[in-house]
Amino acid sequence: MKTSKAKQKSTLRQTRNTKMYGMQQKQEAEYTAINSMLGQINSCLDHLEEKNGHIHARLRELLEYNQ
Repeated sequence: MKTSKAKQKSTLRQTRNTKMYGMQQKQEAEYTAINSMLGQINSCLDHLEEKNGHIHARLRELLEYNQ
């Protein structure tokens, strides 16, 4: 009887560990996807900042020219 209960506990522990491992794998995949998206957003923001700098410089040139 004790052997059967011990086996059940062991099986439950293994099941729990397997589920936890699966959850950890899923979380890691989600974090990887989020990091990738954040990298793309950061790249877009850098590009927009660069364009904004060019527009600002061009505006200054136009203002100086029109004075």
